[in-house]
Amino acid sequence: MDARSGREAVIGFAVVLAKICLWVVFRFSSTSDAIGELAALSAVMALGAALTEQLLSDVATGLPLNPNMLDYKPLTIKDAPRDIQVILVEHPKQYGVFGSHGIGEPPMSPPAPTIAAAVHNAVGVWITDMPITREKVLAALKNA
Repeated sequence: MDARSGREAVIGFAVVLAKICLWVVFRFSSTSDAIGELAALSAVMALGAALTEQLLSDVATGLPLNPNMLDYKPLTIKDAPRDIQVILVEHPKQYGVFGSHGIGEPPMSPPAPTIAAAVHNAVGVWITDMPITREKVLAALKNA
């Protein structure tokens, strides 16, 4: 439970209360755009990839078995942590256009291993394939 807002983000079986993003960026043209991009990608897209999103496909045909948003289960803004802090440290590059560089992909990496480590610390088993689901945790506990 977030003490300030009194709310919690419940994603499947995991509760993510807060997320702090620290990124050394090169040069950004819009601070608010950079913060929004990093917060949205790391808080919603990356958590969804780690906890709920899984494309299932038919082995014989290769066609998706969950081709719609109801079955694919992407997260929405309602699932995002209420407390997202983005800290930007500007460090211009010596090359490129005005010393800038893209920031869209890096926020996708940290959440999955962080959540896997939190699950390991909580229950003592490692889940190494995403998404981390209740069923995978229970199966790993049975095999431990």
